[in-house]
Amino acid sequence: MTIKRAKTKPMISFFCSAPAALRRLMRALVLLLFAWAIPAIAQSPSPSQIVHQASSPFYDSIFVVDEGDLRSLRFGSASGDNQSVIRLGHPEQLPMPYLRAAAVGLAVPARVRRVLMIGLGGGAFANFAQAHIPDVDIDAVEIDPVVAKIAQEYFAVSVGDKLKLHVMDAARFVQQPRQPYDYILLDAYDADDIPDALVTRTFFRGVRANLASGGVVAVNLAITSQSKSNALIRKLADHFNYCLHLRSPPRFNDILLLSQQPLPEVRELSKAALRFEAASESELGLQRYAQTAGPCLGIARQAQSTRNEERALIAGY
Repeated sequence: MTIKRAKTKPMISFFCSAPAALRRLMRALVLLLFAWAIPAIAQSPSPSQIVHQASSPFYDSIFVVDEGDLRSLRFGSASGDNQSVIRLGHPEQLPMPYLRAAAVGLAVPARVRRVLMIGLGGGAFANFAQAHIPDVDIDAVEIDPVVAKIAQEYFAVSVGDKLKLHVMDAARFVQQPRQPYDYILLDAYDADDIPDALVTRTFFRGVRANLASGGVVAVNLAITSQSKSNALIRKLADHFNYCLHLRSPPRFNDILLLSQQPLPEVRELSKAALRFEAASESELGLQRYAQTAGPCLGIARQAQSTRNEERALIAGY
């Protein structure tokens, strides 16, 4: 104890004898240091653990990665972009912001009884719909058999009477006559890898033919090239009478809502989103995403944020 007092006493004496202005400056610097350090510590990513690794006919490497209570599906690299994320113990949540933006479309139809998912991935959206939309019937189409298996084994996707999984090409699936869907999620345009079969007139006509009256198609576009993104938006909008363009922070995915019937204005869309959340007992903050809605091709693209910002937003949900 004697040594400790001897070492600290000169510093205490210096602080006490310093001019008042200098003492205030020193206190401010200490507070600034804490303000910077505490969020940095809180937001530092948890250590990654590779839970599973596989290859498929479509991807050289597929990874299932755990970080804290989040489980992610990634292609190509264990440290790559998240394709799907669930919260362990709560797979019915939607941690990924773009899926919450796409969920705004669920608020538009008078009632959602039938859902079609084109592109299953980790199946987070299927888990959410099963948990929060009463009596919903879901058809999920996934072309990659390995991804379909991983979704069931590692992401809590439960296939049964209410969720049917079709391992096949979506271009073929939509050409078969079926009972129409109230909501279709088209989540198959990944980065700049756009499947040729999913941008043809035949495919878009098939999607439109499978849409119920008053139904909505939600499309996720995670395309880095602005020209490619705008070209695809223009092509999609040409096949439907109405199109809304939403933004999904932090990476600013393009989310389109397409319909043959008029879509709500921003204020009404926000109100509908609140009603849907109350009825489904889901707390997604949909109003935030609904308020980004605007005419297709009428919203300027913004710079992408960092992966750490995306992780912080996912972890904070």
